[in-house]
Amino acid sequence: MNNQGGLLRKKADSLYSRVILARDRYCLIDGHVATDAHHIVPQGLSEFLRYDLKNGVGLCLTCRRRADDCHPFALSILAGKIGIDRIGYLTEHRRDMVVLDVAYLTEAVRRLKKELRRYSSH
Repeated sequence: MNNQGGLLRKKADSLYSRVILARDRYCLIDGHVATDAHHIVPQGLSEFLRYDLKNGVGLCLTCRRRADDCHPFALSILAGKIGIDRIGYLTEHRRDMVVLDVAYLTEAVRRLKKELRRYSSH
């Protein structure tokens, strides 16, 4: 990826986290203030879902660590909270392919900025 693509990817990653935290102000698992944006399907497993807001949840640091460590209690609560429809969507699309080129990343940044304005206005 060229320098422009790398910068766009960093910008999109930052915007994604900001949108998730603006939307999910409280940890989905324990209700504490959300401090981390967590990808349900890890970024490394699905570029397609990398910037999909259905793939993100706000978690506190403790629950984020538990989710990253695949702690059964945290994962069972998370699965119950996000619901079967969202799990189905993520399962269906986790293997979809996308090329993270400049055009795709530019569109992701545009869409995430729009979502950030939407959630920040509440």
